[in-house]
Amino acid sequence: CPDTQTRLKSAAECSDRIRAAPLGLEEKALLAGTMANSKLLYDTCVQPLGKKALSTWRSRVCTSIWGTSHPTRCMEIIFSLLCRGHAADPLQASIFRVLNTARRMLRRYPAMHAQWTSLVDFKREAGVRNGHGPGARFLWAIHRLGWKLNPDCLSATTREGEHVSMLEQDEE
Repeated sequence: CPDTQTRLKSAAECSDRIRAAPLGLEEKALLAGTMANSKLLYDTCVQPLGKKALSTWRSRVCTSIWGTSHPTRCMEIIFSLLCRGHAADPLQASIFRVLNTARRMLRRYPAMHAQWTSLVDFKREAGVRNGHGPGARFLWAIHRLGWKLNPDCLSATTREGEHVSMLEQDEE
């Protein structure tokens, strides 16, 4: 798709500029999350990146944040300990964006809950793991987190046994 290719090229240019900028790790991570990932993951809520493309982009973003002076770095350490991974890491950002979009839409359109439940149940019964569309992407995100989707398809249970609702407001 020409639009996707244009966005990927723009994301690559952003990544290269971030790597060359004379900034610290935190500032580069912030730029990666707001500039490169926003272009790269624009449609992640309905269309997945392939495994190879996602792996390539994770490495590219990590290199733009960390630099090339220490090529033996561990991406997981950089994305989980040294910067906000849910913003900078394309994998974590994809999961976050899919769940955040599903939650926002479910809260905005309560009349669609029955249709959503039907769609997600259909995708789950068909064994869809990483397909196109919001239902398939939602199942992918839940699976990547290791959560168990509850029968209502409007909530999930974490690995620790905590209940997460897509409809309730977070307490702060």
